[in-house]
Parts: sequence; structure tokens; C-alpha cells
Amino acid sequence: MAQVAKKPTVLIVEDCADDFEFAKRALEDAEGCEVDALWSESAADALHYLQGCKNRIGNLRPDLMIVDLNMPGMSGQSLIKELKDTPEWRSIPIIVMTNSQSKKDIEACYDCGANTYMRKALEWDDFVDSMWLIKKYWLETASLASPAAPAG
Repeated sequence: MAQVAKKPTVLIVEDCADDFEFAKRALEDAEGCEVDALWSESAADALHYLQGCKNRIGNLRPDLMIVDLNMPGMSGQSLIKELKDTPEWRSIPIIVMTNSQSKKDIEACYDCGANTYMRKALEWDDFVDSMWLIKKYWLETASLASPAAPAG
């Protein structure tokens, strides 16, 4: 029996529900592979979701994460650092998608381990194009590392 390929899972960490829906629709509208887009409304929520993956309670380990930089509570930068410091999660590519163009923010995100830093497009067609680039490179072109085995 042929094995059915699983759709890539993209975890979008975004505190604004409208921005999540915008990103999810853009991912759906962008040409390329189909994806399962999941939402975490905060960095803490994303960590809770990933802990469920680690404990194998049915959560799908994301193949890619799109993280907003400025969120209430734990910042996007702090989340990235936490993920990259954790062996089970450090191989997950992290795309920072934000409104900030600050060189300080860009450098800090890369210092924490972000794989890509992108400014949120303001126009729909430009946003879809950004999502197409993300899908094309990270989910169709790049060879991603396998997840590390959980410790313990």
C-alpha cells in the first residue's frame, strides 16, 4: 500500500486573531504544497503546544514556525531562544514575520536563532507572495533536519 505524504504543519505564533486568519488564508492561496496551519496566540501557548508534541499527546510537531516579534507576555525573541535551547525543538525552522524594520530587532532575532526575518507585507498580493516564498523554500526545496529524540 502506498504511503500518503502528510501535509506540512505550520505553527503560526501571533497574538492577533485577524493577523493569524490573514496568514492562514495567504498560506492557502499561495501556490505550492498544502499545509496545516495551526495557531498559538502567545509564546506561552506555543510552548504549551510543543510540550504536547514532546509528550506525544497527539499534537503534530510543526515543520515550520512563523513567529510574530511583538506579543504580550513572552516576546518572540524569548520564544526563539527557548526553542533553540531545547534539543527537541531546535531543528524547527523559525520565520520571524513582523512590522518592525529595526536593525536591533533583526540582529537580536538572528542572534537568538531565527532562520529568517521578514517584514509583514501590507498588501494582500504581496503577503501571498511572501507566503509562497516561505512554502517554496522551507517546505518544498530545503532538506529539513529530523527532530531530535526526546531526552529521558
